[in-house]
Amino acid sequence: MPKLLTWLRLPILLIGVILLFVADRYLGTESYHNALRYAAVALVGLSLLFTLALGSIAAGRNLRQEATGWRLLSVWQLLLLVALGAYVAYVKVLGQEPAPSTPLAKVLLGAWLVLGILAFATGVGGEWAMRTTGRGDQAEPLRVKRASLAWLAAGMLLAFLGAVNYAASVKDKQRDWSYLKVNTPSESTLHMVKTLSSDLNILMFYPQGNEVRTAVVDYVAAVAAANPHVKITWYDKDADPVKAEEYRVTRNGQIVLDLKDKKSRIDTGTTLAKARSVLKTLDSEFQKSFLEATAEKKTLYFTRGHGEATWIGETAENPLRSLRTLSDFLRQQNYTTRMFGVADGSLSAVPDDASAVLIIGPTSPFQKEEVEALRTYVQGGGNVFVAADIDKPEGAPLPTTPATPTTPGTDQQPLYALLTELGLTYHAEPLGNERNHYPATHSQADIWVIFSNVFTSHESVVSLARHDERVGILLFQSGYWSVGPGDGKWKVSETVRALTDTFADTNRNYQFDAGEKREAFVLGAVAELKAKPTAPKGKIESHQGRVALFADASAFSDALVRNIGNALYFSDTLKWLVGDTALQGELANEEDVKIRHTRKEDVIWFHATVVVVPLLVLGIGFLATRRRKVETSEKVSTDAA
Repeated sequence: MPKLLTWLRLPILLIGVILLFVADRYLGTESYHNALRYAAVALVGLSLLFTLALGSIAAGRNLRQEATGWRLLSVWQLLLLVALGAYVAYVKVLGQEPAPSTPLAKVLLGAWLVLGILAFATGVGGEWAMRTTGRGDQAEPLRVKRASLAWLAAGMLLAFLGAVNYAASVKDKQRDWSYLKVNTPSESTLHMVKTLSSDLNILMFYPQGNEVRTAVVDYVAAVAAANPHVKITWYDKDADPVKAEEYRVTRNGQIVLDLKDKKSRIDTGTTLAKARSVLKTLDSEFQKSFLEATAEKKTLYFTRGHGEATWIGETAENPLRSLRTLSDFLRQQNYTTRMFGVADGSLSAVPDDASAVLIIGPTSPFQKEEVEALRTYVQGGGNVFVAADIDKPEGAPLPTTPATPTTPGTDQQPLYALLTELGLTYHAEPLGNERNHYPATHSQADIWVIFSNVFTSHESVVSLARHDERVGILLFQSGYWSVGPGDGKWKVSETVRALTDTFADTNRNYQFDAGEKREAFVLGAVAELKAKPTAPKGKIESHQGRVALFADASAFSDALVRNIGNALYFSDTLKWLVGDTALQGELANEEDVKIRHTRKEDVIWFHATVVVVPLLVLGIGFLATRRRKVETSEKVSTDAA
């Protein structure tokens, strides 16, 4: 009987595994498919019972060492049985989906794969040792155990490599951990370079063998490879004084961009100690210089006189209403910024040189004449960006229903009435989220400091959508938009939504109450005229009028715009507005970014560092010392013999 069980246990197990493979690989559409699955798992379970029976028989014959060996072997079989059970559960949860999408499906996928690898690896070592030294009076279960543990370690390594390989294949990511990794231009930089239709000469003034020259050579080579119109030439200011004089280069360590006699420059210096700060943001510096040399300056008009956020005056002293950082960013991106109010002619018309009109956080009403000028502007192909504010939006509460084209709204709200004609209505109710928020003050009010990484596929947020797993927009006291029919002349698209567990805190008490609703509120949207305007005689035809809207003006204030998601949203949406979508994308930089966690993440990190890591160290130490004791006892026994 023991011999029969010994010969049957492994073949039955292998038959069970092969049967499961065949059932899922080749017979997945058959009606008896599930029955084959359960039969396969049952065969593996039967093999486990045979192993346990062999252990009981050996113990009954007073072969305790052999019995211990069989019990050790039953562990890997039990592990395999659990793995197969997890696989059956995974397939059931997955259903008809091509890939796991729910957390449970992903956990089950990882569980059956890892447990299966560990089980088979442990079984190889244990079974081989049992076959050679695990039977009869001279059985050595300790050797079986050590072989099993050794192969278990190999299985853990294999499982780890498999997990890393899977993650790399799915995410298709590369990471360069070297310091001052300035050898790779960002995607947006390469897009900019590819738009060139004329020769761009990049003159590099560095002496031979210079350490900074070595640091930037790969970067400029990658830029030149993106477009044959880019020509790279290296000079030494001291060896080529005529060329240095022509380009007004007074010392080495400068990069000059020359396009049709329009020049810009980057000064890095010739020592890494001085060049470090520039090299960390080389991609940003190159973009600024590139735009100076190639792009025509676009003029942005910021409205004033309605309590808007701004970068001048008393308003700029409030970090949640100041736009100084935004203003600096726009100048770096080669935009000209100007104020636009009643004194500047806002009652009559938008200036002809306006690339876009920006309305950031108005708190008092616009006049009818101003809104009519804006309406004429967008209907003629103009661009408007509106960032709303829940604090006294336009000076009065907003209507509960959208205005219609025949009833454009109240006298106090002509701007928001214009937006309802597009099909968008603003709701000045603060959004909160007690589950997912940023711990700014560690008080109950933090639930109004929300974030979102829910982006659509619209062209204005393409960079954010591509990196939604690690980039989000931060908001403070945000309202939301609702999309209605409008007057039928505009095509409206949502761009940003709140997390699904966000709620509208209608009574402003910082908690979710009965009657309040949770949903993925619309935070950002864009609208584009369906009919293309006719260009005036002698002027180049432009695109349809465009309007971009966001539900929280403070997202672009000094306090929040430093968040990469906020900056990227504003930058890419503005480029979509003015027709510069080829320039969209993130910068590549080496600047240190402060790591921030939510309250839940703080708890996880705290327990991981204070509890888990010490226990892990103690566990490894315990295993190591125990192994030494076992080896010492074996040596003593051998010496005594």
